[in-house]
Amino acid sequence: MRRKKVGNKKVLLITNSSDLGEDVLRHGINLSKRMDAGLEVLHLVTAPQAKQAAEHFQALVAAMEPAEPLPYSQFVGQGEFVGEALDYARNKRNLLCVILYPDSDGGRERQGKGQRRFKEVMQMLNCPVVVYSGSPVYL
Repeated sequence: MRRKKVGNKKVLLITNSSDLGEDVLRHGINLSKRMDAGLEVLHLVTAPQAKQAAEHFQALVAAMEPAEPLPYSQFVGQGEFVGEALDYARNKRNLLCVILYPDSDGGRERQGKGQRRFKEVMQMLNCPVVVYSGSPVYL
């Protein structure tokens, strides 16, 4: 017997990476299924990247053929990744989990600062936060 989704609960995948790949998206889909929630994608982009990023996402989703539609929103800005992500997610009361996929361009010397910032983000969002990255946390 298949369980129903819990209301309109969401897992929010936030990225500023221009190379959003199938592995990240599939991770978000699988996590949202396990949590009986929908997946929403927020892509933080600059104005020159916006059109190409949207086309890339649509092609990726078409190739993956997910069972349910994936809401996709773009936020066009120049600000800090964490600040813009928090502004978007802070007032959403239906979030079960947030997946951050930052474009990691920092060096190891920022690792301690990034870990402190990660703890702050979890407290502000009041839900679990997962960082999807092959490298140490750079927020």
